[in-house]
Amino acid sequence: MNASKTNQKAAVVCADQCRALVLLDFAELQTAGRCADETGEWSDDDFDLLLATDAAHELAQALSPGDDLTNFEAGWYRALAVLVLVSKAYAPGDTTYFGRAMASLVRKMQTLPEMWQALVEGLI
Repeated sequence: MNASKTNQKAAVVCADQCRALVLLDFAELQTAGRCADETGEWSDDDFDLLLATDAAHELAQALSPGDDLTNFEAGWYRALAVLVLVSKAYAPGDTTYFGRAMASLVRKMQTLPEMWQALVEGLI
């Protein structure tokens, strides 16, 4: 087996592991949303943000790297785009549990693709 195929297979495994990590963060974000609701941090405007977050979660759940990362990456960045907009629209920013959980998820989704790209390129 040549190095290129080995790199690609390693990148696919890494991408799937990155997806699993992100799904754990989505669970944390849901917990943060419930806490925000229980403590009265939510305004009526925030409900739309929660729905958008749920949509991003569904996009992330549907991701499957398969043998080619092209579609996986496109779906990854679609979910990330939704989360970036939610984090910008959430008025309290990262001053609340929900805001901090959202910021953490966005940072993770922005940096994790570097790992599977490095594998594809044979850098690691």
